[in-house]
Amino acid sequence: MHLKEGEDFIYDKQGRMVLSREYHLKRGYCCQSGCVNCPYDFASKVDPNYPSEFQNPWGSDAADEEE
Repeated sequence: MHLKEGEDFIYDKQGRMVLSREYHLKRGYCCQSGCVNCPYDFASKVDPNYPSEFQNPWGSDAADEEE
């Protein structure tokens, strides 16, 4: 997919690419990276005081589901 500046992303003041809400919706899923414009409300599912690599914002772990 070819990204279009102003539609799929913008550059912030530090020169970093920031993906738009529309881009995330077109992609169709949450990457769980804490994106600024996440339409999937990922930021409200994590505890900022707990390292993200140890969190599962979607509920149970896959290992729990297998049992």
